[in-house]
Amino acid sequence: TMKFCFIFLDTCQGDSGGPIMMFTTSNQWVLVGVTSYGIGCARASYAGVYTRVAYYQDWIRITTSGAYTNATSSISAGIDPPTSTASLRTVHLLSIFHSLFHLCLFVLIKIYLL
Repeated sequence: TMKFCFIFLDTCQGDSGGPIMMFTTSNQWVLVGVTSYGIGCARASYAGVYTRVAYYQDWIRITTSGAYTNATSSISAGIDPPTSTASLRTVHLLSIFHSLFHLCLFVLIKIYLL
């Protein structure tokens, strides 16, 4: 999917376009998302919705014509397991609904290190 969300972690007006970063087991910061929208401003019990960078990885490479450094390459890799030392064990597909509106669909991944 092209979006993901965090439950109980929301942003505020003016945060759109800001990064969601993950620190990997190989001690690198990886850009996994870009702040998109939420309901109100940092409201408890509401999820923030983010654009998944990995979904656009091919477009980023084509658009930049490969003119990126190794650091940028790892940034555009999204939430894929960062190294071969990680083993994917459990995947949960979750949806968030508010009244009759489907807010977002996302995947929780539990990774065990070998």
